Amino acid sequence: DHSDETEKIEKVLLEKDNSVPKEPDSSRTFKVHDGDNLSLIFAKAGFSDRDLYEVVRTSADGKKLSKLYPNHTVSFLSDVNGDLIGIEHRRSLLESTSYWRDGDSFKSKEIILTPEKRITWTSAQIESSLFLAGQSAGLTNNSIMELANIFGGVIDFFLDPRKGDTIHLVYDQLYLDGEKIGDGDIIAASFYNKGKAYSAFRYTSSDGEVGYFNSE
Repeated sequence: DHSDETEKIEKVLLEKDNSVPKEPDSSRTFKVHDGDNLSLIFAKAGFSDRDLYEVVRTSADGKKLSKLYPNHTVSFLSDVNGDLIGIEHRRSLLESTSYWRDGDSFKSKEIILTPEKRITWTSAQIESSLFLAGQSAGLTNNSIMELANIFGGVIDFFLDPRKGDTIHLVYDQLYLDGEKIGDGDIIAASFYNKGKAYSAFRYTSSDGEVGYFNSE
């Protein structure tokens, strides 16, 4: 039977094809530094300006790819022939854009992740400066600066804090896939300076304005 013989041949060819290991796709990632541009990054990855033009011209978010800043990363995915089949432009842990080949053009998708917020608290005692006290309490530099801005109208943190002044803080920590990625907003804070207590509470007004107010 001719059809039976054909099925046998196809089965043998399929088994032979599956027995040959296929080379995996290759991925390379480049961190953006001062002076880098998209053409230079593509060249480092082994791709031409023609590849660059194809991605930028045919994808919906192609122009965003040209907006590179230091510490961004650009990842390239190539097939077994070395042809470009995908790009990921990561601007931060939470924001990235993916590009992938679809026939003779590229498609794209912007990805914005939302971190999980966990309310936590900490305390610190100033020994020499607000900055060092904040660091010892596990705060990021941004949180320390926000704290200084909140109380900046009543305390001069460069001249006034003295050894023994204390800080108490309730704030958000940000997590992504179970891993801490940074600090969020300060929810409430108190500062004891020269025996006097200053408090601040985060509040959002009905028109969306955010500010910090004392208990009164």
